[in-house]
Amino acid sequence: MGWGRAKWFKRYSVGIFLFLWLGCSKFHSPLERIGCVPVFQKSASVTPLWAVGTSTDILSEHLKSCFSSHIFVYPTKQLWNTIELDSISFFSYRVRYARQLHLDWLITVSFDSFSSCIAWRGYHFDRDGREKFSFHVNTPIGVWQGAVSSVIDTLAKYEKWPHSCAFQIPKQGVSFWETYGKAVIGHWQEKWDVADSAFQKVLAIEPQWEKPALARIEVLLQLAKHASVFPEAYFYAEADTLLHALETKQYSDYRVPWFRGKWYLQQERWHAAEISLISAYHQCPQEPLLWMDISRLHPSRFRKLGFSDRISIYQKVLKMVPTHEEAWISLTEAFLHQGRLEAVEDACKKWLSIFPRSLDAWFTLAKVFALRNDFLRLAEIYQQLIEWYPQQPEVYYNLGVLYFQSHRFSEAEAFFLQALERKGNPDAYYYLGLIYEHFHQPEKAIQAYRKRIAVRQSRSDRYAEQARVRLQSLLTQREST
Repeated sequence: MGWGRAKWFKRYSVGIFLFLWLGCSKFHSPLERIGCVPVFQKSASVTPLWAVGTSTDILSEHLKSCFSSHIFVYPTKQLWNTIELDSISFFSYRVRYARQLHLDWLITVSFDSFSSCIAWRGYHFDRDGREKFSFHVNTPIGVWQGAVSSVIDTLAKYEKWPHSCAFQIPKQGVSFWETYGKAVIGHWQEKWDVADSAFQKVLAIEPQWEKPALARIEVLLQLAKHASVFPEAYFYAEADTLLHALETKQYSDYRVPWFRGKWYLQQERWHAAEISLISAYHQCPQEPLLWMDISRLHPSRFRKLGFSDRISIYQKVLKMVPTHEEAWISLTEAFLHQGRLEAVEDACKKWLSIFPRSLDAWFTLAKVFALRNDFLRLAEIYQQLIEWYPQQPEVYYNLGVLYFQSHRFSEAEAFFLQALERKGNPDAYYYLGLIYEHFHQPEKAIQAYRKRIAVRQSRSDRYAEQARVRLQSLLTQREST
């Protein structure tokens, strides 16, 4: 090679290598992405609902078990909240979802009313989202092991994946699986009380089955966040009992230390949470929902895992699970905190491309326009939201907050009152108290603060405590005059 060519090669070879590597990596993920989707009319009768829910859940669990080193199974709960479940049987919808969610495989599970069977349909897509292979299997309700085995064998044969899968499906009757299906669907729908009650019944019959135990722990942690009838300590104690049983039998599933970490996180026991979450990460580093919990640790704690900051974690989660609304909320809040309004606007546009009517996305975009004092765009957003959700109190409440923050108190008052007419966020009473103080109307402010205090939600209710402090100040002023 001549000197000129050698010099040129030395200068540009690294750049060419990076270009080729990055270009190839864009189209070749290390894991095949599989989405398992329950398909039915939302008005469907109860029987196919529970049967489809049970079938989808069992399939997802066994796909993870059999092909953990080859695939990423898209969280079914995320698909439930995103996909129009009664439209997925149409070719155009399948292609759209495959492209939008970067899926390599889409497996639908539906109830065939003609044959009274569960229909399993698999569709394989290329990197451009074009459908290139499909299969279908029909099985009677309750024949879970044979159906799942057939689907797994088909995938393994087509993809040439080695697998050895031990099926752990209890041999129970229809009433057991109906209860299990109701629990699964209650979990997807975030009807935590329904899910908890059903999982308890399942575990009363099959106390050694780890899958419902893990699911109930997750449900209990959600119930602890929103404790109303029972104190949150009750739910933590119930979750602790289940976790201790799994830890004692040394059940080797990464969700055990993960959920133990969540248990610590919710009680702000940070060091213990760090130990458990890092243990779970080392067992399953490719779980994006686990990354979200890791993001709640102090940056010095998660940097040792290779995450530079919280924003990088949220972006990584959204690359794997673009339908994760909590990650979108966290990402845009982090950008807002840094004053990066253009980044917030760009993120909201991507967010809205997946959830065109997401209230959280529109509220966040409205914050950007409010900070820019662009009240024309702000009004356009809320006019559209009020048209879409005329009875949604959060629309009026959030609009009140934005106008309050912009010192447009008369408009803010009107929207807070409309939110309360629709039984909206009681924090509106606190804001009304501040507005009435600004308008030098102390008696109306006192009434507003008292109403907010009357609906105190917990000991750590910040707005109720602030209302109490301001109420005391106003009463002291009234007594001194």
